[in-house]
Amino acid sequence: MARRVAVTGLGAVTALGADLPALERGLRAGTCGVRDQLTLFDTTGFRSGLAAQAPDPAPPVDEALLANVSRPDRFGLQAAFEAVAHAGLTRRELERAAVLFGTGTGGAAVTEKYFRMLHAPAHDGDSPPPATMLIPHQPSSVTDLVARHLDARGPRTTIMTACSSSATAIGYAADRIRLGHVQVALAGGAEGLCSLTYAGFNCLRATSPVRCRPFAGDL
Repeated sequence: MARRVAVTGLGAVTALGADLPALERGLRAGTCGVRDQLTLFDTTGFRSGLAAQAPDPAPPVDEALLANVSRPDRFGLQAAFEAVAHAGLTRRELERAAVLFGTGTGGAAVTEKYFRMLHAPAHDGDSPPPATMLIPHQPSSVTDLVARHLDARGPRTTIMTACSSSATAIGYAADRIRLGHVQVALAGGAEGLCSLTYAGFNCLRATSPVRCRPFAGDL
């Protein structure tokens, strides 16, 4: 017999703030998280410079341990700690928990930075960028970090199905619980803006130079 599945805790880092209460306040107030200008990288020449840019969170771990992580890694850690606290999960309950995260490009922004540094004009005494910068390039980086910092030793899975990655990860987590493979699963997704993705959607003309208002009554 299939088990029932319940969502017991939530966590979020969005353009409306770095935690779940900020997201709820923004939604209730009808606040728009889209900024007039993206600041993570230069958007000169793009069709649009708009973006829902999330703030940089400060997950509750030793800052020294975050030396080689990407923005999506920080998003995932922050949201995971918030969800675990919200659910009231104990250390023992987390030991066998599954961790399933979805991502589209993972730490691609870090890879882009590495590439720019590698091909920048050389000067006397310059050293090449450290290869450790590429650690968060692997898509599973956020999944592994969350599992490690929460000491979750159950199955780990990273899903990459483009825009449906997070939803697929949550659905897969529900299936693992429903089928009795695990009792607890931490599931979600983490994604950060990078110039590759931004340029792609601009080329597809899927971006707007003005803020979209699809449900506005005066349109």
